[in-house]
Amino acid sequence: MLSAPPHFHFGQTNRTPEFLRKFPAGKVPAFEGDDGFCVFESNAIAYYVSNEELRGSTAEAAAQVVQWVNFADSDIVPPASTYALAAEPKAKDRFAHLPKSAFVLDEFKHKYSNEDTFSVALPYFWEHFDKDGWSLWYAEYRFPEELTQTFMSCNLITGMFQRLDKLRKNAFASVILFGTNTSSSISGVWVFRGQELAFPLSPDWKVDYESYTWRKLDPGSEETQTLVREYFSWERTFQHVGKAFNQGKVFK
Repeated sequence: MLSAPPHFHFGQTNRTPEFLRKFPAGKVPAFEGDDGFCVFESNAIAYYVSNEELRGSTAEAAAQVVQWVNFADSDIVPPASTYALAAEPKAKDRFAHLPKSAFVLDEFKHKYSNEDTFSVALPYFWEHFDKDGWSLWYAEYRFPEELTQTFMSCNLITGMFQRLDKLRKNAFASVILFGTNTSSSISGVWVFRGQELAFPLSPDWKVDYESYTWRKLDPGSEETQTLVREYFSWERTFQHVGKAFNQGKVFK
């Protein structure tokens, strides 16, 4: 059991080829059973090692289990997040090297939170979006075959958002879980300050992003207009996905 230094170093041991062969996302905590079965994410591990009584033997009991698991995941900062928040210098602005932009992301976030998406927020976004100072990206989770229960899959999104807390002033995203238990996928549209992905600017931001494929979008294309409209509003057909909308989360 490699649980503490000197045997395990966060950001190093979980990036070795041996670790990644078992856990391609490079995330911790990670569990390997005696039979070789491997799974990561604390909630997924807890579900696997628990019994029927702990999972909930009735629909009502199972719902209460999910309720408290999600509460703990969203309201209690996990150890990896604590490490990330403590490791990054408070005064360092990772975007200080970029020229100033007229696009004020906070204004869009305010309208997105308080106004009808189609009538106010989206028109505002396209009217003020600075394509030279900001960039749009489409992200898709690399390992959909590893997604099992939808609440666990949704926790992947929540955990990533928590670990990116200090990126909020310079990023916005709408990430959606599609499909059902054992047949789901995760994808989303991100907005970043600058023309490159922001994650490499800080080692602590890189924990999750390698679990996704990233494609830069052309702000002037019809495809981008459609993706932004669908992902920001959680409506329309999502024909490129092939699965029904399940639930979504917004990073703002």
